Amino acid sequence: MVDLPASLNMTFEVPDDIVYNPNGPKPEQVIILTPADSGGHHSIIPKIHERTAANRKAWCDLHGYKYHFVDIGKIDIPDTPAVWKKVPAIIQSFNAYPDAQWVLVLDLDIIIMNPEQDLNSLVLSREAMERQYLPSTEINGGGREHTGVYSPPKLDWKNTDFIISQDHNGINAGSFFVRRSAFSQILMDIWTDPFFIRKNFIGAEQDTLGHLFYHHPTLRKHVSIVRQRVANSFYNGGDETRYQDGDLLVHLAGCWVADKCLEHFEDMWDRRKVAPASLSPSASTKDVATTNHELEHAPLAPGPHA
Repeated sequence: MVDLPASLNMTFEVPDDIVYNPNGPKPEQVIILTPADSGGHHSIIPKIHERTAANRKAWCDLHGYKYHFVDIGKIDIPDTPAVWKKVPAIIQSFNAYPDAQWVLVLDLDIIIMNPEQDLNSLVLSREAMERQYLPSTEINGGGREHTGVYSPPKLDWKNTDFIISQDHNGINAGSFFVRRSAFSQILMDIWTDPFFIRKNFIGAEQDTLGHLFYHHPTLRKHVSIVRQRVANSFYNGGDETRYQDGDLLVHLAGCWVADKCLEHFEDMWDRRKVAPASLSPSASTKDVATTNHELEHAPLAPGPHA
């Protein structure tokens, strides 16, 4: 039996008076989380931890986001695939930054390709959420299986607490957004239920998330399924999947299948744009930044409750 250790903190606080700005969160209310350890298929890539950290920190510095790394090798969940440790890493991030409203979770095999792209105009403002949302879209099953389960026809941005994309295998948890909310508190609890951990789904935490979305319409109402290239472009695939110039990032998902992780990483690393010194058009380019992105003032909306 798999039980989460009693010493592991699996919750975070949500203020009763939390408010969400329709223009999106302030930059300092966004955490860019890298949950990783020293193992996995990517250990073949030289200095991957240092390189991805520098890449993400430069993007964060440019816009004012908080970069947070969690060594999931230090999270003690015995006899459990490391990917399950993403969830306590998310909780740890919210607890480390109590004023943060959003966490963007990025797998280690992701490179920020377009650091000038900010998240509010991409997906976190109300306008961007509604623009990127895929209404009445079938949630994919594994191997392009038809599920007959669809995203809600209309997005309720005030209750949108989880933003994710899917590929041909279904929900892809290599890159996704979680908002601090009562709903997300509950989702973190359910997601790591020992029953699901013991199920040994092929896709572990990813397939569990898909299972929850397939079978629980109440949960789906809080989830936004967006186009894959919004924040999870792949190295390979068709036009809706494969990285194209201007996309925020590239995810080297599945590179290990053909033993291409090193080749694909170095290719995309050489093609990435480096973060400018500031968002000024006249700034020179280098992997360091000195200014924060300013957020326009807007009326605040009350935070929803699950």
